Formats: sequence, structure tokens, C-alpha cells
Amino acid sequence: MPDSVGYASRSVECSMGAGCKAKDGSKITLGELCFASFRNGHGEDVWKHWECVGRKQGLKLRNKYNPIGIDHMEGYLSLTEIDKARVLDKLHLVEPHVTKKPDLTPPIQPINVPDVTPAPSNNQSPPGPVECQPEGHRPEPTSHSIPAPAPNASGFTYYLSEPPKPWSRLTARPTSSASSEELKDLGNLNYRMGAYETAISYYTQAIANRAAALMTLKHFRPALDDCYVAALLSHHAPYYKTLARLAKCHLALGDHEAALTTAQASIDCDTIRSPDNPSSATKASAELMKKHLDQCIDAWQRKSWKEAKQCLSDAIALCEGGPTEEWSVWDIEMAMARCDWAEVAIAANAALELHPNSAKVQIAAAQVNFFINRVFAGVFSLLAALRLEPGSIHAGTLLSRLEAIIQAQQAGDRLYVAGRFLDSSMKYSDALDIIGSVEAEGRGGYLRVALLGSRAETYLQTKRFDLARDDGLAALSIPNHPWRLEILDKLARCYIALGDADAALRQVGIALEIDPSDQDMLAIASVANRIQLNLRQSRDSWDRKEWLDAKHALARAIAECPGECPIQWRIRTVEMEMATRNWDGAVRTADTGSDEEVGGGGYLRAFLLAKRAAALLKMGRSARALADVVVSLELQPASLDALHTHARVRMAQGYYEEAIEAYIQARKAWIAGESDAAEGRAIVQGLMDAEAALKSSHIHMGAPEIEIKKAYRRSVDFIE
Repeated sequence: MPDSVGYASRSVECSMGAGCKAKDGSKITLGELCFASFRNGHGEDVWKHWECVGRKQGLKLRNKYNPIGIDHMEGYLSLTEIDKARVLDKLHLVEPHVTKKPDLTPPIQPINVPDVTPAPSNNQSPPGPVECQPEGHRPEPTSHSIPAPAPNASGFTYYLSEPPKPWSRLTARPTSSASSEELKDLGNLNYRMGAYETAISYYTQAIANRAAALMTLKHFRPALDDCYVAALLSHHAPYYKTLARLAKCHLALGDHEAALTTAQASIDCDTIRSPDNPSSATKASAELMKKHLDQCIDAWQRKSWKEAKQCLSDAIALCEGGPTEEWSVWDIEMAMARCDWAEVAIAANAALELHPNSAKVQIAAAQVNFFINRVFAGVFSLLAALRLEPGSIHAGTLLSRLEAIIQAQQAGDRLYVAGRFLDSSMKYSDALDIIGSVEAEGRGGYLRVALLGSRAETYLQTKRFDLARDDGLAALSIPNHPWRLEILDKLARCYIALGDADAALRQVGIALEIDPSDQDMLAIASVANRIQLNLRQSRDSWDRKEWLDAKHALARAIAECPGECPIQWRIRTVEMEMATRNWDGAVRTADTGSDEEVGGGGYLRAFLLAKRAAALLKMGRSARALADVVVSLELQPASLDALHTHARVRMAQGYYEEAIEAYIQARKAWIAGESDAAEGRAIVQGLMDAEAALKSSHIHMGAPEIEIKKAYRRSVDFIE
């Protein structure tokens, strides 16, 4: 059978058996890269892990596909780019069509051969394009290793980012520069002749020329390796062009510090100040890049995301090789902080394309998937990051966080289906606590919106409309999410239940701009319009003092609300009952019930309790009226209605001194609030009645004349 490479469609045993080299055991898991080259007695393909392809078999495959192209291997073209690279790396191939095998044979020992090409002297340059010419005598190398860098005669040391690689797939590529090949051949010939200094010179020129060709093709990473080796070979007498190219490669790859150092070294090395030396321009670009990056970090710390993004874009524009791994992650994080999820997806895809084997980029991609509610895709990205960087604390922490959110969300969904809405809302709350609403994480993103919507639905089912409204508003505060219509629908229903028809119609208007044919929103709009009409009729009847018509119109508005009667409407109903002197009806309507029913206290509950106390006082039940008014004053100590009712209750109970003090407090509240003049006159009249009653009671009880005069004087002073 032909050789075949691909992904396992089911879990099978590796044909290597006990000799399997895979880390996870001898079983090939679903979707794993594997290889088949023969069939068993039943005509079935026999597969093995790709890692189990041995050296001998790899050499056979290389010899087979080297002349015709690796794309002739069955299944190769269907692989991902990363797995294609794994296949090429195993077979020591670089491109799908390789026309020439790389020369892996090390240079042989020098032998005596006829002098075919004279060795160049100090005054004669070798044929071909010459980049640098070593000066002075250099000792023979004792091995084939490249000497370590050292300061030159001028005293500087140029910047070298990493040690040279003795073998990589990049150096195995056949170059397109014929002059570089000729220089390499001349270097090999001089090496065999024992002319090591000249051989090194030729090798340096060949590598430098290849680096120039790679830079022209924008392949800056392999060009950096070649420039590094060329600079290292000539470190005793560095050539300014080699250093200039090295500086440009550093700049193109975003390493502005290395670019600055190497560009300055090239300028110092160029003693004649050649006009074709680009190091000055490279140095200026590196300084500008550093300035942009400093501004980006400063804007980031100030949370000025738009400015930080612009500064980073300016720095990337100076980087011909594309953004670095770190910059790509910054771009993703800044887009998330702005809640621009379309830009986040673009930045994440670009980062994965540029740096597919970066653990940091995979973690950032996992965060993106996480916050756009693709939780399982986020888990897969984290697993890829952990394969690239085992033991990563960041990836492990984020993975644990994701697992906890998935468990809480799924538990909440199961409880909701079972009808246990209260327990379901608690599970959704646990998941939301884990997500958080940090600005740098896009305030929780789409995932937070989805969970807020789910919890709001449980609140609607349990008639906790105020909590559902709060969740809906929190979800709408996160922009550009795909569930805007669903959230607006929930929010409009909450406002209808709470009796706020105006707010409900605002949400309906926003929703109908998105989808004018949404039948649910049109139905909510119809209900809100009927509520508005009934409320308007009730207010008009109230102004005309047609209490019965006002009461009936308000009752029709209340009937349209699916929830409990809003407390504002209950207060208005109490006032209508009291206006018609229906004290029993006022007390029944003002029955506040539990704290949860009326929203747990505050001004509205205090006002309702004061109204009920007034109705109870009219019925002669002063003790219960006093209890209501005391609670009302605890909630709102400066409430004019509660203070006035309190004074009337104490007056009715015969506690005239306390009534006088209460009237005085009510008078102060009336002045501070600039309330109705009739209310102020009623308070003054009540105070005068209390003073008169106190005087009468003191005379009747034989109180000293001086105490009676003091009490009366307080009343007169206050009235004046």
C-alpha cells in the first residue's frame, strides 16, 4: 500500500506494541496524528504514532519523496500547518517540493591537493561579492566549533541575541543566490588546503549574502541567524554591513534594544562613514519604536485603551517582521479592555497565525474563547498551551477557573429545567462570581451576559422583578453582544411588572429598531400603552377630584401588571380611599406585608406606613397607628407625613408635651421641604391646639402657674 499519514478516526492500538514511543501509552487516541505503510492479513491499514516512525523508516521516506515532493504522500495535504511542519521535521525536509538534499556531511580533514585557486592575500580580494576581509593573523582553530564573541580592537561588543545553531531546517534550504554557493565552495576548497583564515572569510561572505537574500524576502528570523553567525565569524574585525543587517533584523523582529546596540556598533565600525550604511536610519527607527512602546505602557497604566492601541500600532508599523509574541498578546488584551469583540477576534486570529507555537498566545486565545462564551474551545486552547509549556501556572489557573464555571453553569441549567428556580439562580450567581467584571477582561464579555440573562429569567419566574431588572441593565452595559434582543425583552417585562410603562416602552423602542417585526415586543408595547392610558385617566380624574373614577382607572392599570401592585400605585390608592373617607379600604390597601414585598424599606415604605397610620387614627386605633408611625420615622426620620401623623397620634392619646415636640419637628420639616401652605397651616393649628390642651390639663391638675406660662411661651415663640 502507499504510505499514508492522517488523523485517527477512532481509538486503535499502535502497531509498535511495547516499543511504542508515545508518552500517553500505546493507544492512538481519536484525532491523533498517525502513519500507516502496510496492511495486515485482513486488508486493514496498520497504524502507528507519528512519533514511532524510526530513523531508518524516516530516511527511506525522505529518499522516496525528496525527488517527487512530499505532497505526493497520501493524506499530507489534509494536515494542519503545524502537523505538516512535524512531518517535514521528521523527514528533514523543508518544502513540499525538495529538489536537492541538504548536505549534512561535516567538512573533511585538510588534505594536500594541487593548488587550483590561489589563496587571497591581504591585498587581493577573493572572487565573488565580498562583504568583509579579515585583517591580521588569526590562529588556527583547534576544532570545528565557532569561536565565542569578543570585543574588537575598538573596544565595543555588538549585540548577539542567542548562540548560533549548528543545524536547523533553515540552513538546510537550498539558497537562490548563486554567488553564495560559489563562496561556500571556495571556502570548502581553502579549508581542504589548510587556509583556514581564508576559508572563514569565504564562509562569512556566503552567509552574509544569504542573509541579505532572506531579508529581501522578509524572512527575518532565518536572516537573523545568518547575520549572527556572520558577525560571530568576523568578530575580531567586524564589517559594518554585517552589523547593519543584524541591527535591521533585530528591528524587524521588534527587539529595539538589540537594534540600538548593534546599529551603534555598526556606526562605530564604519570609520569612513560610508553613505550606504543604513545603521543611522535603523537606530532612529529603533529609538522611535522605543518611544511608542513607552507611550503605550503609560497609556495602558492610565487605562486609556484607545491611545495605547494607537501607540502599539505605531510601533508595529516600524516592525517589518510583524508584531512580536508579546505585542500580539497586548493587542488582544487591549481589544478586550475596550469590549471590542470583533477586534478581539481579529487580533487573536492574527496572533495564532504568526505565533502558532507560543504558549502565551494560546493562553490569550483561550481567554478570548472564554469571554465570547466558547468555553470548550477555550479549554482546548489551554490544553494546547500546557502541551507547549508544561507546568504553566497561568494556564493551569485559567483552566481551573473554566472548569468551575462550566460546572456551576451546567448545574444551574439542570435546576432550571427541573423547576427549581431559586437554586438555579444561586448556581448562576456562583458562576458570575467566578467570572467577575474586571475591565481588563472585557467586564466578563459574552459569557457574563449569557449568565446574567439566565439568572434574570429565574428571577422573573420567582417574581423578583427588581433583581431581574438589575441583571438586565448589567447585561446591557456590556456592548456588542449577540443577545441584545433577549435582554431587552426581559427588561421590558420587568418594567411592566414594576409598573414603569415609560421605561418599558423605551426598551421596546430600542428592540423594534433592531427587529421591527418582533411580535413579543409588539405585545409588550400594547400592554405598556394601555397602562399609560389608564394612568393618565387616573391622574386627570384625581386633578378634578373625581376620586371614584381615578380609583377605577388606577385599578385597570394595576390589572395589566403581572406582578404585585407597585408600591407607588398602592400609595395613590390609599390616598384615594382616604379622600373618599373609606378608612377600612385605606388600611387594607396600605397593608405592607413583608419587607421583601415592598422592596425592603426606604422612602416609599415609610410614606405608605404613615398613610396607614393616618387611616388607623381616623378609625380610632391610635395604638396601632403609633406603631406604624414609629417604624416610618425609623426609615425616614425627616418625613413630613410621618412627623405630622405622629403629632396627631400623641395628641389623640393625650400626650400633649410629646405632641408639641412632634409638631415643632413637623414644622421644621415643612420649612425645609417647602411643602404645601395648607399643610403648614394645619401643623400650626395643631400646635396651638396642643398648647391649649396642655394649658388646660395643667390648670385642671393644679400645676404651678410658672410651668403653664413656659409651655404657652414656647408655643407663641414658635408660631411667631
